[in-house]
Amino acid sequence: MTTVVANLEAMAADHRCTSEGPICHVKKIYRLTVDGEERLYGLCGEVMMALYVIEWLQGKRDKEALHKAIGIEQRANIALLELSHDGLALIDGWGMRMPLLDRCYAIGSGAGAAIVSLRRGAELRDCIRDAAAIDEASGTHPDFPPELEYLTPKELTPKRRRGK
Repeated sequence: MTTVVANLEAMAADHRCTSEGPICHVKKIYRLTVDGEERLYGLCGEVMMALYVIEWLQGKRDKEALHKAIGIEQRANIALLELSHDGLALIDGWGMRMPLLDRCYAIGSGAGAAIVSLRRGAELRDCIRDAAAIDEASGTHPDFPPELEYLTPKELTPKRRRGK
């Protein structure tokens, strides 16, 4: 499967993709403008099918086309983690969105390990590394660190004063 983890500022993901052949490495975090607002989406499960949901979110497909493209049996194997200025949400293979009350969350087969690491104070990329160390379906490309995207680019985020 995969590991995607997010807090209210950023999202991190592994690169591993397993399908009908050898392991490959892919991009799993997508930045889209939806309803005039930038959002981050982390893909999990049937990644190729999750890309149909990304196209739907981009307005390239209507919901009927989305449902035709993704078989009923595959929809349960698709999960997207959304990070927006409103917080975190989950989107499934039907295109249904469920806002979360949580300030951090993870999806995929390495989600449990990533959440534990995050709650212990680890940085998001380290959460991905921790999950990949124990989850055979999560892993990173040997030449690249885990993906990390900030909702608001770090250089545009106001600097916090020490002690505040």
